[in-house]
Amino acid sequence: VAKRCDEAAKKMQQTEQICMLKSNLEFKVKEFPIISASRFLVKQGELTQIKVEGAGRKPLSKLLGSHKEHVYLFLFNDILLVAKKKGTNFQVRDYCQRNALHVETIDNTDKTHHIAPSAAAGIPNILFLAMLANHDNKQVEMVLSCKSESERTRWIDAIMPTHASTEAERIYDFWDYPQFHCVRKYIALQPDELNLEESDVINVTRKMADGWYEGERIRDGEKGWFPASHTEEINNSHVRARNLRLRYRLMRASEEYSLMELHK
Repeated sequence: VAKRCDEAAKKMQQTEQICMLKSNLEFKVKEFPIISASRFLVKQGELTQIKVEGAGRKPLSKLLGSHKEHVYLFLFNDILLVAKKKGTNFQVRDYCQRNALHVETIDNTDKTHHIAPSAAAGIPNILFLAMLANHDNKQVEMVLSCKSESERTRWIDAIMPTHASTEAERIYDFWDYPQFHCVRKYIALQPDELNLEESDVINVTRKMADGWYEGERIRDGEKGWFPASHTEEINNSHVRARNLRLRYRLMRASEEYSLMELHK
């Protein structure tokens, strides 16, 4: 029951979030109804777009000069908005259905045709984003830079959840999850992050080198990212076993409740 109440409250918060966001959106392209009962925000944030000079007249790999500008992305469960921030508002310049997006990392500019090495010199954490059919049914390619390595990973996971992992991250099997407990409260700043209360226990499924972890909060099974600095690892095998038993009991209780609901 508690889980169903939490889900209903979360859905209401998501709808309220989109309603608030709508008041700050200004469409510079053909507008569409942004508010929908089935739509929710997955991730949002500012990235740096590397705009190559003369784009549209030459292949990206042949372009030498470049300049940078900030873009703001709003990724929903079904669509991506590309915007420019103007004061407290956002001017929507483009959008694309989520299932028509392609994304990949660019770790070695010498081995990619998406951008010339000289155009990306000194720019870290680059990713390539292609809108295969934008608002005007055209293909648009963007080279973007993220603030950190973990932020790039989170964007790629959000856009294409089945994307393969990179060497800079460590992924654990379900039977080998390291467990951490929260020692300092953390309030999520992004939709893909976890709120943590002191004493919360998290099964960590992935660690990034820059100190961001992805995991599952044991008390409710909620998944997301959080900064490692707010947690400490649980090394005691007895405590780990107790937490695993707790997780198992919660899962069984949830399954039994679902079966009862089905047979009503």
